[in-house]
Amino acid sequence: MNTLDLMSLVSELARAPIEEYHTILTSRTSWFGKIINYFLPQNGVDVHATIYKIQNLMEKDSSVLKQPTFIKDAIHLTNKLDAHVYALLENNPNPENEKFLSFVFSFESCILTRISGDQTLEVIPSIKSRLVPENVISYLISTNFSQNITLATACCEYIEENRMHMLSESNCLKEPEKMLPLLNAGCLAKNDLIVKAIWKTLYLNKDLALFKADKKIISSLDYLLNKKEFSNQTLIVGDSQNPQEVLVNREILSQRNRYFHALFQTNFSEGSQDAITLKDQDTESIDYEGFLYLLRYIYTGNVDVPLDLCLTVSHLADLYLEPNLKKTCDKKKWDQAVLTLKHKNLTGKFQSSHYEEFFYLVHEIYTGKTDASSVITLKDLNIENLQNIDYQAVLYLLHYIYTSDEDVPSSLCSDVSRLADAYSEPDLKKICDQKILRSS
Repeated sequence: MNTLDLMSLVSELARAPIEEYHTILTSRTSWFGKIINYFLPQNGVDVHATIYKIQNLMEKDSSVLKQPTFIKDAIHLTNKLDAHVYALLENNPNPENEKFLSFVFSFESCILTRISGDQTLEVIPSIKSRLVPENVISYLISTNFSQNITLATACCEYIEENRMHMLSESNCLKEPEKMLPLLNAGCLAKNDLIVKAIWKTLYLNKDLALFKADKKIISSLDYLLNKKEFSNQTLIVGDSQNPQEVLVNREILSQRNRYFHALFQTNFSEGSQDAITLKDQDTESIDYEGFLYLLRYIYTGNVDVPLDLCLTVSHLADLYLEPNLKKTCDKKKWDQAVLTLKHKNLTGKFQSSHYEEFFYLVHEIYTGKTDASSVITLKDLNIENLQNIDYQAVLYLLHYIYTSDEDVPSSLCSDVSRLADAYSEPDLKKICDQKILRSS
């Protein structure tokens, strides 16, 4: 059976009436029996094995989940199956009926968890038709749905249309952690009504440690960044000639970043100010655009930094104690450098004759500037020290100079140590020598 067969089958079954209810559990020709028996022709139903096979089928051709008609039919199908099997369970609550009900939910979930992005308007009503007040939160508290824009939109529309009391009643205050997936859904759906209602509920609880929760669950919190209604602190960055304000929430930053926790939760005088000016001790200014990427990472745990801002954000990540973000930015620059050097045929053993092209090119890759004044002084050093050394060892030296990244592979530590000594980088030499000592 291929994906097209599955699409056709689901379409056929979604439109067919249930004429003989009892045959669903036994007949290979009944419309529920068809979909089960395509994968398991025997009488017994292994729900997990069946769903696994359906998932594999969809993964082979992921375009099936970009077909709104298929999604609509699949949800309509599970809607009918759900209602029917529930009726069967009421009359005969046996294990076989429970297996089929489990299959219905699992089949629907394997489709819904893979829907993301914008779907046609037909899909949203189809999902909403499956929702009732008792299950809308069940959908959204599943981490599988944390990035599902379509599902988030459907659920938020359902909650808004039904003015669900669950957003403000005391049961939410007893389990505020369940509000985080709803907050995430509201952010994904860009639904201000839902976000504001849940935000108010969270603050009524005052258990702000919940912002320490798994960052994957609240991955859309950047929707709240720089919005007045969700902020209680102003940070000022930029330089003295062009200061720029950023609106943040103290509790989110305090719970998710050590630097801001110390700033807001201790007795630093700056922490009590309505507006705090942040300065870089090296440059005396904080790049506004780079700072926003840093904050998005703190809020969400994930951000895609543009290549031209990686060096700036790497420095800010180091300054504001976000080592994983720094590592990601540094690797992005390193990968770009390796790719560019390969394209320019400057890999392999370093040749002194290629000194200027190599150094100037790396400088432009890391800084975006063609003026290499910050490395031009290397001309005064003994370039012959680089002759016939693996180009990656030379690149690691420069990579460290630009990023302060100390993660040198053990296989290159010997060469990098000698280069660090020759080019007056004692800290890098010490790191390499310690790694060589540990490995010996």
